[in-house]
Amino acid sequence: MKWTSLVLVAVFTVLAVLVSLMHRLVVPYEIITLLPIIVVLAAALLGPNMSTISVTLYVLIGLFGLPVFERPPYGGFLYILQPTFGFYIGSILAAYIVGRLIPRKAAANYLHYFGASVVGIFVIYMIGLSYASIIAGKYTSFSSRDILTSSDIPMNVTYYAFGAVIISFVAMVISKIRHNKTMR
Repeated sequence: MKWTSLVLVAVFTVLAVLVSLMHRLVVPYEIITLLPIIVVLAAALLGPNMSTISVTLYVLIGLFGLPVFERPPYGGFLYILQPTFGFYIGSILAAYIVGRLIPRKAAANYLHYFGASVVGIFVIYMIGLSYASIIAGKYTSFSSRDILTSSDIPMNVTYYAFGAVIISFVAMVISKIRHNKTMR
């Protein structure tokens, strides 16, 4: 493992923390978050293994008690009982899948990045919503039907699809520049 890889893992872990803190300060009650965009960008630039390590490190930092998550209680092991914890589990899996789907050669084009981003966001949502419906059904008065029929879901999916298009383009440009520099 190269030092540059370790530094990039740390950079994307810090970016995930900063995005969570920014979310908490700017829009504390909004369900929309920028973490999936950071996950997709990390996967596009770091590959499957390093991006998975970066996102896992972010989740572990939160579980060990540092207040890095976006919703109260913001950290600690009991955060796994929060309905939103499933989105963090989905982010770990999405980092690996997106990293695997994007080819590591110059032939990767916009379509590769876009398709991988959409798949990653789909994985985050499916795991997150499934986990939320299970936890909310066990520990609150909400039912699975209340969560899965929420009017916020179509808006959020549209938001993330639009964000996936933008971040896919940015990731493609950055990855191509990085790839071209390493080929020299």
